[in-house]
Amino acid sequence: MTRRSATSFQYKHPSTHAEIVEAAKRTHAKRIAELNAASKMIIAIEPDLAALTAQGIYYSISDHSMYLVDWSTSTSGTTKKALRINCSLWGEYGDRMVSAFLARGWIVEEAKADGRMSKVLLRRPKTRVRISLECSEEFAKQLSHEPASEAQ
Repeated sequence: MTRRSATSFQYKHPSTHAEIVEAAKRTHAKRIAELNAASKMIIAIEPDLAALTAQGIYYSISDHSMYLVDWSTSTSGTTKKALRINCSLWGEYGDRMVSAFLARGWIVEEAKADGRMSKVLLRRPKTRVRISLECSEEFAKQLSHEPASEAQ
């Protein structure tokens, strides 16, 4: 026999039209809040996004993209907020997206080689505008060995 505290929450899957609509409204409100929180970063990189689209490199605007992530470490003490951008297709597209940003003058601030979904933090020079992307493990390893071309 298990005991439940009075404050425990028990999930109830929506089963009526009203509950399904209410769940969708909550999901929509959460997504709009994420986009509003990231709006300054998204607006700051609009020219880069337009250039990627012109090159045929498409990024996702789904729930798994276009939101802020924190790249701070517990020892640094400083906040490193970055805009999370996911590519719309996996495979070579992650590497292509990172390469396209690098070609536009962005610099590698950090790269974490971690299997298929390795993460890269890029920064626009002389700004605090950062983006978090995914790429192949091989590409992340290559990028982690490159020194940043600009001092922070």
